[in-house]
Amino acid sequence: MKNNPPAPDAQTAAWDTAPESERWEPLPGSPGHQAPTNASADEDGGGRSANEQLIEKGIAQAAANQSQQANLADRDDQKISDQ
Repeated sequence: MKNNPPAPDAQTAAWDTAPESERWEPLPGSPGHQAPTNASADEDGGGRSANEQLIEKGIAQAAANQSQQANLADRDDQKISDQ
């Protein structure tokens, strides 16, 4: 015994022939709304991904290292000028 799909009714047939852009409008003319988005597991409270967080952490560490190296260089320059 074959299982044949039920014959489409007039509304289903109309949706099937409608352009894709019109198929998802539940009520013609309804304005709709933006669905809320949930942060994915690798995003922080600000919506930054894990990669963005790593980049920002690396930038902060590089700035701290540069500052530390500059302080060491200044200290060495002062020792040389004091001699």
